[in-house]
Amino acid sequence: MNHEEVQMPGYAKIPSFINDLIDRCSTDTFYVSKARTYTLSDLESGALEHLGITSDGESVQHTEAVVPEAINGRWSRYNIDGRLFIRKDLPKVEKVIGGWEVPNFGDWKRGSHVHYSTREVFRKEVWYAKQLPILIDVEDTADGQVTIGFRVDRVFDRTELDERDLHLAASLLRENLNAHVSIVSSTLSVADWLDDQQVTWELLPRGEASFTKVLTRLKRAPGSPRLKTMQNRYEAVEGFHPGAVIVGEGEFSRYFGFKFREDLVVLENLDYGNALYVMYEDWTALSRRSRIDLLSDPEADYDRIIHKEGWENHLKAVLTLKGHDVTGGEEGSRGQSE
Repeated sequence: MNHEEVQMPGYAKIPSFINDLIDRCSTDTFYVSKARTYTLSDLESGALEHLGITSDGESVQHTEAVVPEAINGRWSRYNIDGRLFIRKDLPKVEKVIGGWEVPNFGDWKRGSHVHYSTREVFRKEVWYAKQLPILIDVEDTADGQVTIGFRVDRVFDRTELDERDLHLAASLLRENLNAHVSIVSSTLSVADWLDDQQVTWELLPRGEASFTKVLTRLKRAPGSPRLKTMQNRYEAVEGFHPGAVIVGEGEFSRYFGFKFREDLVVLENLDYGNALYVMYEDWTALSRRSRIDLLSDPEADYDRIIHKEGWENHLKAVLTLKGHDVTGGEEGSRGQSE
């Protein structure tokens, strides 16, 4: 484990977003999973060495499966050694203690008897060791980066869900990847799953773009009050003279946004529309990540602007600070895409 970064713990309980992902899964059976993109230099410096994944700067070396070592964290230790869980959330129960021989009336000459007593104690629950491996699938490297898929080697069935094992699997993966986890259908091929992590962006020149066309690309019908709000936001950002409109669809989310320059992009999410994101040089990599994963990473290079009163002025200030002419003058024309 790279101890230079703050390690994320496991989950105190199964979070609601995981249950939501399970409900939205296309099949009843699924894996606890996560796909992340790393630079080869990160791997070379040991970012995933604790999972047996390394790099020489040109390629990635890894095993197909690994049981994380107990030293990686407490959930890794539970996975290997099991866990004795004190259930302080439940009422105490009576427990018989003793079973030792004592003299009758304090006099051994008068014989003896076995003494017992009872007291109230917390219940104990044993989580037996599962020794679940993490399956590792690595895509081909491109531009000094590689996308790696991680799956806990346990197929879950939502029709008869083992919540204890789900809790262990999710916490084990989160602890070892330092990121929130996701789920993936057990019937989806690894290649298709990893391909789904890539948000495919389509560029719409401003003269050909409209909010209606964006909804068509994202297979959404206009007319709902929520989409009317999104349209108002679309028109507000468009007023700052972006070079092009972009639309894209990832594993669980639909995005639209505005490309001002190659290193200056504003993104909105149709599924989670409470904020927009201003991203810079790493925007294509950042846009592959889930909202929860992004929010939990203090090192990610982006600005998040919540849609509250005055958000337009906040965005205007950020764009201006980054060198974009929001009036559509000469500086703004640099954002026109080829």
